[in-house]
Amino acid sequence: MVPARFALEMQERGWILRADIIWCKPNRIPASVEDRVNQTYEHVFHFVRNKKYFFDLDAIKVKGNNGKMKNPGDVWAINTQALKGDHTATYPEELVEKIVKCGSPKKGVVFDPFMGTGTAWVVSRKLGRRFVGFEINKKFFDYA
Repeated sequence: MVPARFALEMQERGWILRADIIWCKPNRIPASVEDRVNQTYEHVFHFVRNKKYFFDLDAIKVKGNNGKMKNPGDVWAINTQALKGDHTATYPEELVEKIVKCGSPKKGVVFDPFMGTGTAWVVSRKLGRRFVGFEINKKFFDYA
C-alpha cells in the first residue's frame, strides 16, 4: 500500500491528484511467489500544485477503432524494458515518454524525486526538456 500512502501524503501536503494511471505490464517478469498473485501493474500518479496547470492531451492520444484519435484513458499497456544492472523497478522509455510529453512543455522542467537509473533524465533530454532528479542510492545515481 506504499503508493496509496504516498498519494494520500502528497494530498495532505497540498498537492492535487489529477490522475491515477495504471501501467499494465503485459510482459511482466514472472514472480516466484506462491502465496499471492503476481503484481502485473503499477500506479503512475499525476500530481499538480495548482488547479491551472500544463497538460497536453494531444501529445498522447491514441488511434481508436474508428480511426480517429482519442484520449488514451487511465490504463496504459506498455511492455517492460530490459536494463543492464541490478535495479529491478525500472520504467520503460515508452511509458516515461508519454508522461513527459503530456506533463511538460518543450523546454520545460521535469522533476523526478525517485530517479533510479535515470530513465526520466534520458527521455527528458531526448524530448527537449530540462531535468532535475534525486536518488538516494549512490549505485543507481552513478549508473544514471
